[in-house]
Amino acid sequence: MNKCYINSIGKHLPGEPVSNDEMEDYLGKIGGVPSRAKKRVLSQNGIRQRHYAIDKEQKTTISNTRMAANAVRDALNGGSIGLEDIELLVAATSQGDTPLPGFASMVHGELESPTCEIASLHGICASSVVALRHGSALIQSGSVKNAVTVASESASRLLKSDRFEKQGYSAEKKLPFETEFLRWMLSDGAGAMVLSDTPNSKGLSLQVDKVHIKSYANQFAPCMFVGKKDEVTREKIVSWLDYPDY
Repeated sequence: MNKCYINSIGKHLPGEPVSNDEMEDYLGKIGGVPSRAKKRVLSQNGIRQRHYAIDKEQKTTISNTRMAANAVRDALNGGSIGLEDIELLVAATSQGDTPLPGFASMVHGELESPTCEIASLHGICASSVVALRHGSALIQSGSVKNAVTVASESASRLLKSDRFEKQGYSAEKKLPFETEFLRWMLSDGAGAMVLSDTPNSKGLSLQVDKVHIKSYANQFAPCMFVGKKDEVTREKIVSWLDYPDY
């Protein structure tokens, strides 16, 4: 089995750092009322600042696709291969900018890099780990000599106040705590890794021995989801595509 090394990493964080006190300036106050759950969640998660891909008018400032591409370019700057050398691009996200095509296709197009193998991985937090596993496994098998893996999220677009207000939430109708909780946990950004079957000639490398991941979706109901989870069960399947319009 070939060896796999993480030779460089890169990132893209949109905008300037946002403090905890400024968060509602970007995400907005639902019904014009400050969140009562915010202080409680922030006191427990310990996060001190974030980055958002939206401005204070809740308009998108950079696409999820471009954040991922920028992180790839940043990672390549610290490695020994260039855009023209990439053999495999693996891109992971929970919500791309479009339902289709796959996220890797969008990122590949944004990079304007030469033809290569791609793979899109869709999921929540663990999709980035699956991307690393996919890239490292193909290198260890000898299928490719190098790979770039990238994970990117633009969660703020799902969490801004005007979306919830259009769903009927207001000062009188409160968000469920599980949704309110995510507003004060998630933010935006992208991270990338350059993997290779040889160590980095420019600096430190980390050898990947194994990546383990297990799903327990067979044991628990969804705790993070987009859409109405009560409409998709084993007995009843109503997809968002079953509605007459978006």
